[in-house]
Amino acid sequence: MLRRPPLAQADEIRSHFADQFVQPPGRFANSRGTTFSCVDAREMVAAAIAWFKLEQKPVNKADIKTLFDAYMSKIVTPSRPFYFHTDDTRLRRMFVRLAADGITPTPSKLPDVGPSDPAIAGKWLAQLINFESQGCGHIRLQLNPEFTKFYSVKLSGPNVTNCDGVAAADCISAGEVAAEVISLFYNYYWFTKLGSVERQKTRLVVDVGPLVGKAVTIVTSTDNTGSCQFRHPLVYPNKGGSTLFVYHANAVADLREFAVRRGELTTVGKRARLIKLWNEVAGMQLGSTLTYLNPANAIGIFTVTVNTTAAVAGRKMAM
Repeated sequence: MLRRPPLAQADEIRSHFADQFVQPPGRFANSRGTTFSCVDAREMVAAAIAWFKLEQKPVNKADIKTLFDAYMSKIVTPSRPFYFHTDDTRLRRMFVRLAADGITPTPSKLPDVGPSDPAIAGKWLAQLINFESQGCGHIRLQLNPEFTKFYSVKLSGPNVTNCDGVAAADCISAGEVAAEVISLFYNYYWFTKLGSVERQKTRLVVDVGPLVGKAVTIVTSTDNTGSCQFRHPLVYPNKGGSTLFVYHANAVADLREFAVRRGELTTVGKRARLIKLWNEVAGMQLGSTLTYLNPANAIGIFTVTVNTTAAVAGRKMAM
């Protein structure tokens, strides 16, 4: 159930989005060729969990790597890279922990190329998968032992339920999956030649300062058929000093369907089931984030619908 937002915020939210459809004119992006920024990593985690649920297999690194490799080779491109972000403050704290672990001199930046010494690379990776090093709150909670169970999925049974009160042997651990996805990302990023086409398939961003959104917005559009198929309103979380958390529900659902089919993540006969499971896992995890992540758990949630036609004319908003 959506939290009832303060009525006074409605005009602020309407202004934030309406301005983007007036000046400049509203723009649309293809969900199959546009990066989803911070959503990328958490969708990869949700996809892997859904796959383990589908196959009724316990978490293992080999299968996660197979899924990751398929995603990198068949879904992402230099123009639609796999995006991962952290923030400056958490990196600086991580540098202190690395120095305490014997890394000398004390690190002052995240390396663009991985350390050649496997022992040193291992120490870096151990910190990079630490929940305290994560700038993305969604990923941070998945890795935090206090909250992992709310993002994990019960292996047995047909339904997607979290692992609160579930034995570890019957749990697809979000913490294990997220840690391996992050490790695979950094190994790909670090050890793929700088400047190469393959390296351009990744985008690592370090944000300066925390993202403090005044509301959560779930954006959808009304007509995604005909010439509008797979095209969704391109709206931004930051606009002239106004910051929101923005989730493109329809667009992400399109991406999941495309990834399962184009990435050949499972056999043809299992595709529909995997897509359904992926949607359910991602929905459960988003609910956990809106419950446990500060400040997202303390602000209003708005649904924002952009009314469109196949002619891409007469755009307007309804909330």
